[in-house]
Amino acid sequence: MAEERKKIRKTRALDRKNITRLTTEQRSRQLQLELRDRKEVGQFLMPDAPPNKKRRKVSPIRVPCPLLPGTPEVPPPRIPQPWELKKRAVDGSGPSRIEADEDGATTPPPPNNNPSIDITPSTRVIILEDCDSLRDRDFDFVDATIEMVGFSPSTSFSANRSALQNFFPGPSISSRPESSIYEEGLEGDILQWEHSAGLNPGSDVEDEDCLDGVSSHRRHAGEFDFEELASDLQEVLGFIDKQDDSALRESCQEDFLTFDWSHDPQVFKGVRETFTGPAGPTFPIEGMTPFHIFIKIWDEDIINLIVAETNKYAAYLLASSSQSSRLKKWTPITPQELWTFFGVTMLQSIVPIPVEKEYWNPCLPYLKLGKFNDIMPFNRFALIKRCLHFVDNMSCARGGVPTKLMKIQPVIDHLNKKFSSLYLPGQEIAIDESLLLWKGRLSFSQLIATKAAQVGIKSYELCESKSGYLWQMIIYTGKDRHNIVTNDADAEHESAASRIVLKLVRPLLNKGHTLVMDNFYNSPLLARTLKAQKTDVMGTLRLNREFVPESLRLKNKTNMRTSEVAFSQTRDMTISVWRDANVVSLISTYHKVEVGGKEKYGYYRYKPKVVLDYNLAMGGVDKKDQFLQAFPLERIRNQVWYKKLFRRLLNVSIHNAFVLLKSRTAKMQQRQFRVLLADEIIQRFRPPKLESPRRIDHFPTKTNVRKSRCKWCALKKVDTCTTFKCDTCNVNLCIIGCFREYHTRIGT
Repeated sequence: MAEERKKIRKTRALDRKNITRLTTEQRSRQLQLELRDRKEVGQFLMPDAPPNKKRRKVSPIRVPCPLLPGTPEVPPPRIPQPWELKKRAVDGSGPSRIEADEDGATTPPPPNNNPSIDITPSTRVIILEDCDSLRDRDFDFVDATIEMVGFSPSTSFSANRSALQNFFPGPSISSRPESSIYEEGLEGDILQWEHSAGLNPGSDVEDEDCLDGVSSHRRHAGEFDFEELASDLQEVLGFIDKQDDSALRESCQEDFLTFDWSHDPQVFKGVRETFTGPAGPTFPIEGMTPFHIFIKIWDEDIINLIVAETNKYAAYLLASSSQSSRLKKWTPITPQELWTFFGVTMLQSIVPIPVEKEYWNPCLPYLKLGKFNDIMPFNRFALIKRCLHFVDNMSCARGGVPTKLMKIQPVIDHLNKKFSSLYLPGQEIAIDESLLLWKGRLSFSQLIATKAAQVGIKSYELCESKSGYLWQMIIYTGKDRHNIVTNDADAEHESAASRIVLKLVRPLLNKGHTLVMDNFYNSPLLARTLKAQKTDVMGTLRLNREFVPESLRLKNKTNMRTSEVAFSQTRDMTISVWRDANVVSLISTYHKVEVGGKEKYGYYRYKPKVVLDYNLAMGGVDKKDQFLQAFPLERIRNQVWYKKLFRRLLNVSIHNAFVLLKSRTAKMQQRQFRVLLADEIIQRFRPPKLESPRRIDHFPTKTNVRKSRCKWCALKKVDTCTTFKCDTCNVNLCIIGCFREYHTRIGT
């Protein structure tokens, strides 16, 4: 027994030594990680950061918040909105105000025998215990009745200090190391109050003016959180990112693969590239009408191609149709008739009706919109729509392996060439996806839940951020089928994301453009590659990408406080991680780590400068889609996918023509532009209206008197009498000569 006890004691002693050794190693490892984090990552809190609820953990070392010039160090009081002031004026319960003049002196309100104070969620409350520091100032303390305005009826207050600080905003004057403007309990009251007023305070989207009656919704930095995605979707995105990073690594220069991340802001030396332009239309447009600009895009070559292929396809259908088919009435289409067909479809997009036939035959007489039958009969319109074609099927079959876009490829190639040659975008450009609604069977149909259509034909588009001008596009047809012709001399990347970006932006490199992208495309290595070709990069970033600092990859909602920013920099780029409603990570090649702000619904919101710029610049593709959604030229129901895609391309062409005209002439709304374009097309190309011969229902008859003077002879100053007159006009006329001449020359 004694020997066994000795063995047990020895074993326990060894275990204690191992545990101590392991604990020492863990502490050493943890210390190394902390030292690395301090070297690579800097952190700071914004002025509106709430107090830390978890006080057990030691707060990380934070640098002072770098504010932009002109940004207030303390959030200003909330500015009442116009609707609030109007409501208070109607109710007569507006709060008493103390307004300050330019010198900072306050003007008290007029005296009141029974004073009262209305407290709203934006009122600053000072605890009486902390008024010692204010004794030297000229403040008058009065007794007054306090009324709570804007709080829920269930809100209760206690007399202690903490309850008042929890329910009222305002900088705390206590000795706590981290002060807050919005305390713990106020956030819910403010959100409840704003939602009751119809506001949306949680969104980072900056409100823009309505686009021809359509509310603008732009992409913003904090819209989607990678951490909240499903695990299987995270795995797919992670696999795609690894492929992209591997391909970028193989094709980049060796010196591009070294990233010395540091927390020191002085390390970053990046500046924004100088835009060398020019920007705008590449041809003079002064004095041009909407139609003259539109035919620059849809010129004679593409119109003749569509006419020839449509007639060829109609002849093929006619040979295989039955005797009772509507196709037996087909006659070859002409360019003028095709333009009239375009004009009718444009008119339909201006006034949408679910049933297309009701433009000609409405279900009720008083629902008739116009004289569509005078422009083109419905049967002829339906025939052209049925036979519309863009490529010779026989030549495609002889060409070898057919591509998925062969039915519409000539139109796509033509428009890509025209869009990029007629207009040069400004400094800020954006790459994003667009989705055309298509719910039918299609092998390359895509599902994107964040888009308005959600399912359909996806296209990668490069647009100008300011106007939404579509400069270049690539239709997605499945994995490794992006219709991108690789060139061995250019050493194109194998991954889809980098290939798409470089394919779209290559003609604009070395001109000082700023490319804005979301986290599907962005990576540190791609940003450095584009920066080397004088093209800046800005946008959101997924933290699982290669070369992202390990310390930043671990940032999430659990280890970051609200309104906290963690950043890391190299000589040519900055990565910032901002904790707002979600954890937002962004990359930029020219933004320093600085914080600005913007007023929204009366509140002053602090945000990193890169977030403010991203919210303004990322809306190029979204802005274009909003304009097209207001004028649904492609319609919802279509039997053939490539014909619906053709209508979308026609719709995009109208939008681009509008941007071309608006860039050099006076302001014009897009609806007005579309109306003028459709009217000019119809006036130019619709067939002349054949008037039916005028019906003559004038007959001679005898008068009741014996002799009466002829009206026509009297006009000719000839004295002639007659016993005949016109039964309809009741005018005496000679039956020979005068009767015919009178009705022919008078026009009755």
